[in-house]
Amino acid sequence: MYKLINNRKFVTAWMTCETVSDVARKLKLTNTQVSAKANNLRTKGVKLPHKQKGEIEDTVEDLNAIVAKYNPEKPTNSRSIFNKVK
Repeated sequence: MYKLINNRKFVTAWMTCETVSDVARKLKLTNTQVSAKANNLRTKGVKLPHKQKGEIEDTVEDLNAIVAKYNPEKPTNSRSIFNKVK
C-alpha cells in the first residue's frame, strides 16, 4: 500500500533524522519508500543530503558520555576494567 507523505513533513524528518532507517521509523514507511521519495525530490531540485541507510554505531566515547550523564559522580574510564583484571 502506498502512503502519501507531505513533502514538507518528509524534508523535515529527513533533516532531523540521522539515517534512512530513522526517517522510515518516524514516518512509518519502509527504507525503500524513504529512499525513493528522497531520490524523487532530488530529481526535482531539492538539495537533500545523502544519508547512511542502516543504523549508526556509537563509539565508546559516545556511550561513556551517556554513562557520565546519568552517573556524574563517578568518572568513566573504559580502560579501568582492564586494570583491575589480573
